[in-house]
Amino acid sequence: MTARDTFFDIITPAHLYAGALVFLVLTFVTVSVIYTFLHIRKKRFRAKERLNDELDDWISYLLSEDADTAITTPPAIAKYMGKENTRQLIIDKLVTIKKNITGFGSHNIERAYIELGLLKD
Repeated sequence: MTARDTFFDIITPAHLYAGALVFLVLTFVTVSVIYTFLHIRKKRFRAKERLNDELDDWISYLLSEDADTAITTPPAIAKYMGKENTRQLIIDKLVTIKKNITGFGSHNIERAYIELGLLKD
């Protein structure tokens, strides 16, 4: 390398095109990973919101029923019972409601907790 070498004598346009291609691929991979991550988070958030809505409806039904009424788990809630994190969400919600309610409603919440098999958790 002499003092008279110019930038384009050392680095050819092919090197610049290759570098631009590498950065283009890295940018595409980064954007794809971010998009996938956000899509998964959005999907989980929507599922959690649907579960919360279903739980709210079911709990309001339980609170309005008599103590001797049979408790049935709605299919919309039953499908979430297989996952540990959603089971914990259901447990937290039922325990919070139980702490704030007394009477027949409280008894129904306890029965629902037992019926869902949440005692083992």
